[in-house]
Amino acid sequence: NQAEEALRITLAGVMRRLSTGEAKDLTAQLPSLLHADLQRLPPGPDKAVTRDTIVAELAQRLGMDEQWAAEALSAVGAAVAETVTDGQMQDVRGQLPPDLRAALAWDRPHWPSEATLRRALLLPQTCVRLQSVRRLTAR
Repeated sequence: NQAEEALRITLAGVMRRLSTGEAKDLTAQLPSLLHADLQRLPPGPDKAVTRDTIVAELAQRLGMDEQWAAEALSAVGAAVAETVTDGQMQDVRGQLPPDLRAALAWDRPHWPSEATLRRALLLPQTCVRLQSVRRLTAR
């Protein structure tokens, strides 16, 4: 589904941007169903990964315009922030470039609204609700 694919694309981009150790630390706090895919990624940090490259990949692979893809990026960030510890998010954010750090806005007070998630993750027949995106990252 589109929400799961947005999650995988975003996490892959962020993981590639992180140092190997930080990527392992983040993976350890994510649901085990994601571990195999994330562990197959090339070691980072890959400085070519930016907000724009992740948004472009989301737009291309999910058939979204760039505005919706940027909102999907923020939506995934909010779901991940709910899953991992605050300290882990601070460590991750510390390794991201300013544009990607700002786009993700993974601090809990900056979660996107449910309306933003619906626009960002619009499915052909229905909208993904905030709880559905968060459920993807539930343990």
